[in-house]
Amino acid sequence: MSMRMTKIKYIIFDLDQTIVNHLRGEKKGLEWIYAAFLKENVRSFQQLHDDFTRINTALWIDLEKGEYDAAFIIDNRFKYLTQLYAVDEKVEIIQKAYTDRYIDHSIPFKGAVALLEELSTMGIPLGIGSNGFIGCQTRKLDRHRLKQYFSKYYYGNRAPFCKPHQHFFRSITKDLELRAEEILFIGDSEGNDIVPAVAFGMKTLHINQDYLVGDCLDHKKILARINEIIHGN
Repeated sequence: MSMRMTKIKYIIFDLDQTIVNHLRGEKKGLEWIYAAFLKENVRSFQQLHDDFTRINTALWIDLEKGEYDAAFIIDNRFKYLTQLYAVDEKVEIIQKAYTDRYIDHSIPFKGAVALLEELSTMGIPLGIGSNGFIGCQTRKLDRHRLKQYFSKYYYGNRAPFCKPHQHFFRSITKDLELRAEEILFIGDSEGNDIVPAVAFGMKTLHINQDYLVGDCLDHKKILARINEIIHGN
């Protein structure tokens, strides 16, 4: 007796480091505020980058534990950073300058638009499943003209309703009224995207070094793998 093949009815993409170059945006934003506001207060750009990464990473880890939500991170990471450099009176202008440049420079990876264009012709609807501040993620999609490719948006802003928690993935299946195995989840983070999606029963595609080299997505290779998954391989 042949095994019945489950049809993929929806594809959900993570956004940062899957479709758009978040790390590029982050670096460009930090370079701007270093040159414009912090050069006299910080030993080097590398010091700024290291301090920001340390503060930001700690805040996101706490978010995933349920300590607070994404809005708290947005409101406080530059507060902590400017206090560290004794320039807290500049926190609002520094935060805005960083955010604007970050969004401008979080550009789609080469091959990302070609991938989305091709998938749009296949008749399978696409969505976004991302941890992040809704306003910031929405601005990225608008700024880089990516919103046209997606029909659903799922943003994790507080544990347990964020990745990697099962509540996040359950909310997707509930909203789409689909079984987990009818959804393909595509993302770059093994811990936040792939492992929990597999545990919940979704199909997955890990955007690792096999598919992303530098700033280039191998969209043909990704499409080939998606087709394999769709056809049960």
